[in-house]
Amino acid sequence: MIEEELITTSELKTMLDNTTSKYLVSQSMGIYMMVENNGEITEITFSYVLNGFKLVSLEFIAKSNSDYYSAYVYEGFQYVTVNNTKTKKAITSSLEASLITEYSFMNMTEELFLVFTDDLLNSLEVKEDVNGRAKLELNKDKHISNDTAIPTIETYITYENDEILKIDYYWNKSNENNQRILLEFKGLEDIKINIPSDLGTYKDWGIK
Repeated sequence: MIEEELITTSELKTMLDNTTSKYLVSQSMGIYMMVENNGEITEITFSYVLNGFKLVSLEFIAKSNSDYYSAYVYEGFQYVTVNNTKTKKAITSSLEASLITEYSFMNMTEELFLVFTDDLLNSLEVKEDVNGRAKLELNKDKHISNDTAIPTIETYITYENDEILKIDYYWNKSNENNQRILLEFKGLEDIKINIPSDLGTYKDWGIK
């Protein structure tokens, strides 16, 4: 029986570069992220639609163990909720430019790619590859670090048609020091923005 060859780290890196390049320049996209640091979990849902340099609509939701933040752009207004406080403001050209930068794919995924670097990916080895889901583990001989305590690192990458669908990254140095970052690429087309039904209850920003 001939065993199928495992996908290589190099092939996964090429897929990841291609996928992130498309998301960086796309006029519409959606992602989901989950970040867990020592039991503190933050979930982020994010999508937007652009028309050239115009921000047509946007949805950003960040939920943690104790806090809730959401921001929407809809029909010329930005609607923001911080826990139970809801405010709105008109979109000016300067605010629009600021929002496009603030809610860019690069900024939204920064926390993952600050740690999931090319150097780290090159130090990982594919251990399993089943039905488009690869399991990678740290090769300690390839890992470059000034830290004498080498962490345990596992990453699961889901791929299809030469594109990355999901990265699930685990980092653990001890029972009390661990991190997990999950990034799901939700797509570039047919993006649905779930606008709240209570926009009429949002107060003008700055008015109490």
